[in-house]
Amino acid sequence: MDSMVNTKQLVGKTPVAELYPFLGCPGLIVSGFQKMPDMMGCNMEGTELCLQSSCTCCKPILEPGEVLKHEMWLCCRCRDVFVWPRSFWKAVCQCCCADCRCSFPPECVCGTVSPETLDALDVPCMLNLCYINCCLDCACNCGQTCTHPLGELRKAKRSVEPSDAVTAKAM
Repeated sequence: MDSMVNTKQLVGKTPVAELYPFLGCPGLIVSGFQKMPDMMGCNMEGTELCLQSSCTCCKPILEPGEVLKHEMWLCCRCRDVFVWPRSFWKAVCQCCCADCRCSFPPECVCGTVSPETLDALDVPCMLNLCYINCCLDCACNCGQTCTHPLGELRKAKRSVEPSDAVTAKAM
């Protein structure tokens, strides 16, 4: 039975770029999530000092590119392990269409950072209230996140920023 589960991909943690944040501040994001079949079930991953926990319930198991089939569902899988502490506290929880992420200390990365580094953050630094975004990744980034996911807001900011060559010529 385990070999069958290992050959398929478990629909798990939601990528940050696919979230629709309702509320955000450094260290906390409360979002909606609208992608099927990923929004089905619950998924939690968290670390508190040296205890790392994960739990997945009622999630579909899919082959990459496969349409959802009702025969393959993970009922429940939980895991607790001891690890070397890397942060004080961090958690990512998704239950159906709601996604909540928090970390202490906040994962704020300021300055010139590659897009891949920013996309890898579970709890990016932002300021958002009622789907109105003011700040993202320690920079002014205004926009609405009710109909546009965080990934689109980040791409729009990147396309507006001047390149290093243009900045160097201006100096």
